[in-house]
Amino acid sequence: MCGARKKSDFFPVLAHFLWCAGVAAIFFLLPARFTAPARTVFIRSAGPVLEAGFDHAGNVAAAAGTLRDSILRQEELRLAESRIRRLVNRNHHLEELLDELRGRVGDYDDLEISLPSLRGLSAAVVSYDSVPGRSSILIAAGTVHGLAGGEVVSVDGAAAGVVSETTRLYSRVTLLTDPRSSVVVRSKRTRTLYVMRGEDGVYCSLDLADKYQDVREGDIFITATVQGDSANRGFIPPGLPVARVESVEKNRSNPLFRRIKVVPLAGLDRLEHVIVLIPGPEKPE
Repeated sequence: MCGARKKSDFFPVLAHFLWCAGVAAIFFLLPARFTAPARTVFIRSAGPVLEAGFDHAGNVAAAAGTLRDSILRQEELRLAESRIRRLVNRNHHLEELLDELRGRVGDYDDLEISLPSLRGLSAAVVSYDSVPGRSSILIAAGTVHGLAGGEVVSVDGAAAGVVSETTRLYSRVTLLTDPRSSVVVRSKRTRTLYVMRGEDGVYCSLDLADKYQDVREGDIFITATVQGDSANRGFIPPGLPVARVESVEKNRSNPLFRRIKVVPLAGLDRLEHVIVLIPGPEKPE
């Protein structure tokens, strides 16, 4: 009984499917002039419904876009407010630092800085150092003339060396190009401090000048420090011309640094007379 009932239900379904497929095939195979009226009726009846559906979908999309723009605008406003708050806090911090610096500067309003007066002593060059690789001279001036050691010797207004040994009538001057010479100098262009050392009796070099330092050919270096004890021994006046950069090369042995060759501004090859800068007596109050 069940098998016969299932078999009797199958044929009506098959017949309905074949009828629908046949109608579709007829509409597909018939010429356009026969199916055009049916398409027109369908479009006229379904067109308003589709149009309303598309309009509703467009309105929904527009509303979603407006909501998204509103959210983005609120996020931008929040970020802008956060930046403004950070700038205000930074401004307050800078104002506090400025007030602190003004207070520190006020503490030094009454500070007086005095450098010892200098007098120049002309001395004749007696001899040059005969030891190979060294660069020093012997001058006819000693403790009798007020030398105590450490004084700067200048030639034509530029530093030439420092008094290293003194006797009663004579003194030895270690020139800048001597390998034993070491002087703190300052770049006149960048105001950066360096240590200038003598090399081979002819040139000097800047000690530990890394590759990031702004050093160029032709830069001028001047003295930068005041050295000595309470008796003003070894006073090196700041701002005295010292040397000029001749070349800037890569250091193959140490790539982190550069080899900077400098030449003293004072002519050191044929010296006859030099000027020794000696601290004079203190000014009376």
